[in-house]
Amino acid sequence: RPRGRFTMGGSAASKKGTVAKKRLDKFYYLAKERGYRSRAAFKLLQLDKKYEFLGTATGVVDLCAAPGSWMQVARQFMPKDALCIGIDRAPIKPIPKCVVLQ
Repeated sequence: RPRGRFTMGGSAASKKGTVAKKRLDKFYYLAKERGYRSRAAFKLLQLDKKYEFLGTATGVVDLCAAPGSWMQVARQFMPKDALCIGIDRAPIKPIPKCVVLQ
């Protein structure tokens, strides 16, 4: 073994696989079960539980909105007449009663 050479161990491909597996946690499966587009929806649910802001919001703008899970949660908990807008460079599948801009 050459001296003075430092390696991190493992290939880049195996590390990438490990990172991908960590994303498939309980929130990933729970999001799929509840119909959310990503596990990020639970972060907004957690914030709303703590600060209770969605129920009284008159509108929301979601920047970098793809795939749209925050808009799904916002639409679910905001008043019916509140405006929900999502903006992203990536395409977003339509969400009922939300405006999507690309």
